[in-house]
Amino acid sequence: MLQPFLARVRGALGVSAALDAPAEARLAMQLAARVAEVRWGAAARDELMLRNDPDVQAALASFPRLSALLGRAGR
Repeated sequence: MLQPFLARVRGALGVSAALDAPAEARLAMQLAARVAEVRWGAAARDELMLRNDPDVQAALASFPRLSALLGRAGR
């Protein structure tokens, strides 16, 4: 989805700007989220964004250690 979109934008605007990898990944996720929203609604968009959010993934990975992490916070 990303490359055809970028080709269309570059052609329409007459620019040849290149994106770095993080910007490409971010734009690809935004495009995918918009497709999910148009096809299946806002809830699908939100689920896609949450499932692919690195902060949410890090928080979920911490759940098994939650008791230990909270215990340390009180000290």
